[in-house]
Amino acid sequence: MIFVKDDLLSDFPLMGVSKFDSMIQEGEFEFSLVYSIKTNLYILCIYRPPKGSVTKFLIRLEALL
Repeated sequence: MIFVKDDLLSDFPLMGVSKFDSMIQEGEFEFSLVYSIKTNLYILCIYRPPKGSVTKFLIRLEALL
């Protein structure tokens, strides 16, 4: 989940992107992805939990990018 101040949303409306949700693997590879309509920009926040496999994380990251 990506948190955004309400007053920023009026200037930069964001739309959630769920196309890649099937790639999320809790405890291994987690992310949130939103799209800014006004700037035509994707904003991606990626997280690898400390106990998660680095190898699995990198494989999924490469597939996502």
